[in-house]
Amino acid sequence: PQELKIVKIGKPSSIIQGGQERFICVKVSQLLDQFHSWADAKRNKKLTSFANILYVVFQWRIQEPYLVRTARPDIVFSLRDGYLDPAAYAPYYMSETLGKLPIPQRINALHLLHGSPFRNHTIFLDVDPAVAVQRIDERIQTESGHKNQLLRPKWEHQHENVADLTAIRQEFRSVL
Repeated sequence: PQELKIVKIGKPSSIIQGGQERFICVKVSQLLDQFHSWADAKRNKKLTSFANILYVVFQWRIQEPYLVRTARPDIVFSLRDGYLDPAAYAPYYMSETLGKLPIPQRINALHLLHGSPFRNHTIFLDVDPAVAVQRIDERIQTESGHKNQLLRPKWEHQHENVADLTAIRQEFRSVL
């Protein structure tokens, strides 16, 4: 059987081939994460939205087309969807702009922003918000001492509480 070449769009993105994962643009991902973490620490939804917009544009408008063109992968996947995730989080982080729009208009606005192709398949993993908060807290505590430069630092995001995750979970269901 032919060996697959996989592009994973993420934080950071990578190319996987022959059982080896090679990370791409690690420094840019780290800088974007630092800005996002700082914005979250300020508890400022507009700053956090701006940090997220930068990441969305970087991943889907710049990085994905470049990696598809240069790596010529057999499969492209991501742990996040460039349409579903921003559309579901929009009422929380961008309630006065993107979050005010009906869902089809949100999707159209995201398409104009990053232009990524719509995915052939999306797998939606669901978890109870109370369980999610517990897992987030445990992960932050467990991984806080790791020094691996590719392991993203963990921090508590503004929405990571039971009430907000419950609302965002419902929004995901509506967007789906």
